[in-house]
Amino acid sequence: METRCIPCRSQHDYGAPSAPNYVENGELSATATRALDDVLRRVDDAIARGWRRSGDDSVYVGDPGVAYYLMRRGDVDAARELCGPPSSKRAAKAKDCSIMCGRTGVDLVAALCAPQEEAFLQRAAAIVARADVACSLELLEADEWLYGRVGFLRALLELRREGRAVPGLDDAIRRVVAATLASGRRHGGDGLRYAWHGKEYVGAAHGYAGILYLLLKAGCRDPALRALADWLRGLETREGNWPSSLPDARSKLVHFCHGAPGVVFAMAEAYRVYGDEAFRDACLRGAETVWHYGLLTKGPGLCHGVAGNGYSLLAAYRVSCDPRWLHRAVVFGTCIGDDGVCARQRTPDNPFSLFEGLAGSACFLRDLRESRLRAGLPLYEVDSVELARRGGLKIVLTKISFFFLPGASRGLSGHVPGNRTAR
Repeated sequence: METRCIPCRSQHDYGAPSAPNYVENGELSATATRALDDVLRRVDDAIARGWRRSGDDSVYVGDPGVAYYLMRRGDVDAARELCGPPSSKRAAKAKDCSIMCGRTGVDLVAALCAPQEEAFLQRAAAIVARADVACSLELLEADEWLYGRVGFLRALLELRREGRAVPGLDDAIRRVVAATLASGRRHGGDGLRYAWHGKEYVGAAHGYAGILYLLLKAGCRDPALRALADWLRGLETREGNWPSSLPDARSKLVHFCHGAPGVVFAMAEAYRVYGDEAFRDACLRGAETVWHYGLLTKGPGLCHGVAGNGYSLLAAYRVSCDPRWLHRAVVFGTCIGDDGVCARQRTPDNPFSLFEGLAGSACFLRDLRESRLRAGLPLYEVDSVELARRGGLKIVLTKISFFFLPGASRGLSGHVPGNRTAR
């Protein structure tokens, strides 16, 4: 793990003598807000100066993902234009169900940007119409979040969160949950077992952590899920991490997609649902691993970068109410704009995109800046009543209108292609 990250900034940790004062009485301090505002201005400026339309139609690294960032920034008209017109009516394919790389993701972002109810319902109906493919174990083999069934479920949950009457939506959610359980039982007998491309992945993007998290968020309380949660918790290594896949027990990666950061969300949700403090403890141990090994050299993004790992620190804060986790999340946020950190990171293949690049970083910074309680990793975490019981924070997350902070005169040169030698 040490070779894939920048050393932990222990001198900046909560309570350290030389640490900045980022949290006061449970709120961000003026020092924190100034620091985050500065980084956010620089990130917005870097995107404004460097991003160009790519023609890639995926939310993951393409133009629709940048549209999501623009929407969060408040530039809804530009976001709507990037999403393009609805696709022509044709028989849905398995790839269309992907929230990250298929038409479902594009339609979802377009629905969230829709200027009128009719436009929203048109995009929503296109998503719901793919439920037959998503529920077919023969047509859609993947159950995971990035390409598969629970990613499609996440799109449906976002439509439900909007609170508008979408014909067939509740039935589609029930059917997709049932199909995901049936798929897991097909491989696991009485229990649940899942594989992607012939390998059992553990993390949030392709594996058990993401499947467990999203089934619980959908309200599924099948007893097999509790057994899955206990089993996933038991995969924790002595280092406080989780393996990327099985049967290989190595745990080198500390990414949202693979390793402790994605499992943190699953353990937090298992604690909320089941009330077993063993899940809370596992969540916080995983977050401790993120703090020590989560300043990744791969870049600033969500999937395998600093911003995605920062969201797991915020999840630990919501579980524990301990201000050290909010402080640590702010440290990660400020590191996104730190020249010393940027100099040690690689330039992502898609440096302005939502899940690899600065668009995702901007979402994290806005979530940190606007409210510690409203943060959610885009199109993965689900709005809910958070941990009201067992000492957690009782809040209801609502749709947020984000303001645009004008760009400053300098950008994040370390994350922009051509500004330094590739590593």
